[in-house]
Amino acid sequence: MAIAPLPLSRRGRILFITLLLLAVAIWIIGLYCYSMLPKEVPTQFGFSGEPTHYGAKSTFLLLPALSSLFAIVILLVARFLFTLFSKYPYMLNLPAFFTYIFQIPEQRRGLWLNRYFEAVLGLGIAITLYLMLLMVGGFEGSASGTLPSWFASAAILFPIGVIVPFLYIMAMLSRQMKREVI
Repeated sequence: MAIAPLPLSRRGRILFITLLLLAVAIWIIGLYCYSMLPKEVPTQFGFSGEPTHYGAKSTFLLLPALSSLFAIVILLVARFLFTLFSKYPYMLNLPAFFTYIFQIPEQRRGLWLNRYFEAVLGLGIAITLYLMLLMVGGFEGSASGTLPSWFASAAILFPIGVIVPFLYIMAMLSRQMKREVI
């Protein structure tokens, strides 16, 4: 039984495949790093980056699983909810989208749905890269005995650098949709 193609735009399909590859890369990197760790490793670090607790390296098998979970959820949302929302756009509960989608000609609604899903897939890629970065930093810290110097800065600044542009893109999409209606 063949799976029906995604009704996403070309850009949306590229973003979907990129996110899928990143989810696989998390596992490859995670398993490789896991194989390089000694049997007992630091499992918790203090604010200074120095280890505070030690444990078995098997706890690090959770990192790829948890890090790829977000990507998998976004992939499932993009795969299954796009079809649902394209048939029933009122189910997408974004205020601007909900307000204007029924005022747009039916043949253009898929374009707007694609644009919103492309933004969500882009956010999924950015957050997956962030989680991958944190995972690699955690492995590096456990292997060397101290967290890398960039770890704390990346853990704090990266989310701001992802969420603020995402909110801007969503607001921009809402303004553009409103302009098309007016």
